[in-house]
Amino acid sequence: MLALDDDEWEVRHAAIQHPNANKDHIDKALDDTVPHIQRAAIKHPNASEDNIDKALDDKHDYFRHAAIKHPNASEDNIDKALKDKDYDVRIEAAKHPNATKEQILKHMGWDAWRVRQAAIQQRERQDPNANEQIDTSSDDQFAEDEDKLKSLSTRELIQIISRPDEDSSEEVIDDAERASGVLTERRKSEYLDSLPTLSDDAVLKFSRSVNQFTSNEAHKEWQRRQRDSRPS
Repeated sequence: MLALDDDEWEVRHAAIQHPNANKDHIDKALDDTVPHIQRAAIKHPNASEDNIDKALDDKHDYFRHAAIKHPNASEDNIDKALKDKDYDVRIEAAKHPNATKEQILKHMGWDAWRVRQAAIQQRERQDPNANEQIDTSSDDQFAEDEDKLKSLSTRELIQIISRPDEDSSEEVIDDAERASGVLTERRKSEYLDSLPTLSDDAVLKFSRSVNQFTSNEAHKEWQRRQRDSRPS
């Protein structure tokens, strides 16, 4: 596509929006120095998994954010974005229809799964047929488990989030994180009261949560422990 070599950026911009642009054209446009052309390239319907992977290596957060929203993003693309340094990129990856439950829980935990549930519900409100290709069996189980947690008392939830130690299984830690999510969603003061009682492993786990309140408060608790452990 010769137009992608034109000296005028407006011509290159128009060229990359052509419906017949292929992955090689898109790859070339991704290397353009004009952000408008790069953004048009990554939004093109024909963008491939490789195009998206390349865009996810860009130094600009807004560009990686646009890349992971592409409908053609693969599980590998999503896996990469779930490890991105930027919060918004990770959230967009968790919301993507092609994201798997295993990916989300591995990289971001149960709070990110809640974000995905909200995204699915929003898509259904906008278009009742939007989620036809998504396997919702694990979503139904998630909702059932959430209802069970919400029925527990604050004392019972705190007991669950206090269980993890350095030898705990992932299942025990996941249960603790989910219970923490219920507390932070409905009973934030109780969550704060429970933090000093948690193991170091549990606090570190919560500090990486996608829930900003959970993450920030756990991070503060971890910093406090680090200060207290220093020789005076």
